[in-house]
Parts: sequence; C-alpha cells; structure tokens
Amino acid sequence: MNKSKWSALCVLGLVFAMLLSSCTQATPTATTETQAPTTEVLTTAPATSAPIVAPTTEAATAVPTQAPVSQEKPLIIAAGADVDTMFPDYSTTAFGSSLAALAYSSLTTVGLDAKVIPDLAETWEVSTDQLTWTFHLSKDAKWQDGQPITAADVKFSYEFRADPAYLGGMYSNMTSIAGVAEKNTGTATEISGIKVIDDNTISFTTVQPDALVLDTFASSNMVVYPQHILKDIPIADLGSSDYARLPIASGPYQLTDWKPEESMTFTANPYYYGTQPSIKTIIFKIVPEPSAQITGLLNGEVNILLGVSTDDLPSVTGVQGIAIKELADAQYLSLNLNLNDPLFKDVRTRQAMAYAIDRQALLDALYSGKGSLENSIFFPTLPEYNADIKGYDYDPAKAKQMLAEVGWTKTDSDGVLEAENVAGIADGTKLQFTLLSTTTPFYAQENQVIQQQLLQVGIKTDISQQEFSTYFSIVVAGGKWQATGIGWYNLIGTPQMELGWNFMCPADRNTYGYCNPELDTMINENNTLFDVQKRMDNFKAIQEIIHEAAVVIPMIRGESIMAYQDTLVTPEFKTGIDAYRTMAAWYWK
Repeated sequence: MNKSKWSALCVLGLVFAMLLSSCTQATPTATTETQAPTTEVLTTAPATSAPIVAPTTEAATAVPTQAPVSQEKPLIIAAGADVDTMFPDYSTTAFGSSLAALAYSSLTTVGLDAKVIPDLAETWEVSTDQLTWTFHLSKDAKWQDGQPITAADVKFSYEFRADPAYLGGMYSNMTSIAGVAEKNTGTATEISGIKVIDDNTISFTTVQPDALVLDTFASSNMVVYPQHILKDIPIADLGSSDYARLPIASGPYQLTDWKPEESMTFTANPYYYGTQPSIKTIIFKIVPEPSAQITGLLNGEVNILLGVSTDDLPSVTGVQGIAIKELADAQYLSLNLNLNDPLFKDVRTRQAMAYAIDRQALLDALYSGKGSLENSIFFPTLPEYNADIKGYDYDPAKAKQMLAEVGWTKTDSDGVLEAENVAGIADGTKLQFTLLSTTTPFYAQENQVIQQQLLQVGIKTDISQQEFSTYFSIVVAGGKWQATGIGWYNLIGTPQMELGWNFMCPADRNTYGYCNPELDTMINENNTLFDVQKRMDNFKAIQEIIHEAAVVIPMIRGESIMAYQDTLVTPEFKTGIDAYRTMAAWYWK
C-alpha cells in the first residue's frame, strides 16, 4: 500500500473516540459489489472562462463586531487528554487537528457555512482552461517570529508532502497537481506544477481540470509551514522534532508552553495578519476524568467544557453563572461491516441488519434521546448532504423476511439463524460473528445495544473489546475483523476525501472491501463538475448508492454539549469543531 494513502486512512478517515493511535500497515482485498442499485452518472458541466473570485470572510465567520482586544483574563478549557504532536500533518488525534486551527494557517479555509474562504491567500483565480490556479498571499502575513510568509514557504509546504519520506496523510490532497506523482516516486526533485511567481504569488497547475482544488487545499491539516525553520529537519522526523513541541506558525495563537499531560498554553500572536484575538491567553488543562471536569467548572478552576455527556448535563444545568450550548455532534455512530467476510456478501443480509437496529432506542441509551437519527454518512450542515434519504426504519419483521430470502431460515434451540442454500456459505453455518469494540465505556455500550437488537432477529454476535491502539489497527488494516459499532467524525469540509478513502476501488484505498465501479465513476466526476449545483446533485446521488449498499449503516448523531461561564461571549456556530475555529473571536463580557 502506498504509505501516503495509508496515512490518509489512518489519520483522517477514521477519527474514533477523539484519540487515535498508531497504524500498522496491511493490504485488504476488495469484493466487487454486484447488488448495489445503479444510478445514472451525471454529465460534466461545461467549462467556464470566468475567473473564480475569492469570497469575503465577513458573512462566513459571523465574528462579533465589538469584541475588545487583548483581554488579560485567560480562558481555561478542560481537555480529556493530551495531543501527540503539534505538527498537524503527523498528528493522529482529532484534538491535535483541532488545535491546529489556533496555531496554523492554510492557503484557504472553510467558513462556518462550509464554504471556502480566504486565509493566507487573499485572492485567487483560475485560468480559462481551468488548469492553473493562481493564489495571491496577504502581504501582511508573517510567521510568529516576525519573518514574512512568502510563496516559497507555500511551495516548500506542498513539496515535502510529496516526498517519498513523508509520513502524513495529506499526499492524497495533492494528486491532481502536475508532477506530484513524479516527486513521490523520486523521479523528480520538485513538483513541476507548482510555480513561485513572486514573493506573494504562487500557481498550481493540475493534470486535468479539478473543481475541488479550493476545497482540498482548505482541509484542516493542509497548513503552511516556515521553510526557514524546517528545511534542514529530516521529513520523517518532523512530528517528533522540537518544532512539533513549540511550533513557529502563523495562526492567531502561538503555543508558548506545553507541560505534557498537564497543560498547553497558547498566547495571542502579535504578528497575526488577521483580526487580533480578544483573549490574550488560552490554557488547555488536561483533566481526564469527566467528574473532575464538572467540579472544575463549578468551582471556577476551568471556564469551559467542550464536551459534556448527557449523564453529566444535569450537574451543570440551571446553575447560576453557567451557560449551556447544544450543538450537532461531529461524530455519528454507525454499524460498519467488512465485505471480505462471506457472511456479508449479500446486500440483503446487510440491509436486514439495518432494519433490525432500533436507532431511537440507541439514541435514548447513549444520549438520553438528545440528537437525531442519521441516514447519511455526510455532516448535515454541508451543502452536499442529502436530507431526502429514507432511512432504515426499525422493522424486525422485515429484517427476518429479508434474511429468509437470502437463505437464513433454520434455527435450533438457541434461536440463531443457520444457512440453507446461502450463496458461498456452507449449510448449517450459523449467522454469528464478532463485533469489535474499544474498551471505552461509551463505545462498549453502543456495541452491547447492537448485540441485543440483532439477537432479536436471530443474529448472534460476540463482542471483542480491544485497547484503542489495537482496535484501530485491526479495523483500518481490513480482513482481520467482521463488524464494529463505531463513532465516525465527519470532515466539515468537502466529503470527497472520505468517499475516496472508504468506498473506492481498489483495496488499498478501501476500508471495507467494498468496490462498485459505477460509484467510482461518480466520485471521480465530482472533480470535473465546475457547476456547483450539478456537483451537489452528484454528491446526493452518491449517498443514495452508499445507503442502499449498507456497508456503513449510519444510526444516530448525538449532541455535543458545551458548558461554560456565562460571561464568555462566542459567535454563533453549529458544531463542536467550530469552537476551535472561532476561538480567536471569543471574549469576556
């Protein structure tokens, strides 16, 4: 497997339980799906010669207009665990990726409305043949050591991601750029499609027109790094270097102190090219126990909890001086199946399992009913989201009927279904498999509820609980597991990368052993559809196919609950991830 593709899967494709562990490399085999429904492929939008103009950030960020600057009172945030590195490309934790929004900048970024907006690049345009994208950097942009940010820094940041020694997950974001493959294979020393025009101007030429260039460049970890500091550090060592402990970057805050397993202190960056942060100091205090976090908020040791469980919510509800904000969780819970196992080859078996899940009961058990039933793998605030998908309503009778159609009909005294003329399955084989789970109580409970509900239709499961690092490597490796109930953290930008990592042929880019050439065609077509509405329609049709295939069965999306001192003022936002992206605009009353 290509190392960079593997890292993309490992670092971004599956962000379970907010804390990820290291990956072990393996190559799964794909099974061609023959029963997924067909959908007409949309035609490519005609090319346009009009330049694409960078939007303004005002409407997208909704920052308070009267926020004071340089407030001395620090903001203290309780965090459940430390991060592994502050070098975003090599971070394997969602927390680390979130903190990158405080310390780093990218060419473009994603606004609160999920649209691409300027960051280091103030403006950009695309050539009439839609092959060359030219970005104009802010002339005010400086590194946190006062040195100017130039186009050479941007070129350096993209070049090293194509180096054969690169260990991160962002290589897949660059494959449309001319010369990237040659750089990655070592047949070229630089990327031919990246040109520095002057200190503040850089261009990227793609192999073919790519409508998603801006979206992929705005990915959370596609940050720009200082060439003058990193150029002499071996690429493979960047994640463990001194730089990764106290980086010099360009975001609104600079990490100025890191006491491992204790705290991380961020100080407002005086050289920041954007609006200066209001709160001068932000401290993330590592508090592993939720009960201790609650106590810390109530006694004033911390100012905000970014994730309060529904069990703990009553402890902070109605308390004088404490405000509550309920947001859509970036995580949805799903039952994921490995098609490398012959038990799951028939799509009707997978769909029957979807009908057997009482999603409302699961939501009640895990989130006290707070949240929603989920039908799509995309985040619901994205324009690509298909709200018209009809979910698998809880219907155990229909589940049993579909299983019988496949040939799962016989049972003995244990009530577990057995095969009778099931294609590829020996007669008498029980419909029984292992549900892989982490030892985390929340996810263990998720799998226990799934286990109980599947048993009601004659499907027996055994739960195998693994420490997180072991669990993660097993699931991502493929071929070593059968099924798992998991929490999947959506990307808030374009979902194109998630589709490629998890649903496209061949096996080395596919988590589930699923392969549907028609779906591949549609996913690839997103890059050619410059007509936004046609691209959105294509994304929605893709979701229909994935829903019918029932390889990933979305079940529920809970709420992400923030509890904080009511003297803290924040912009309006819809997700917990947006908290990090707006933190520079927070202020004290």
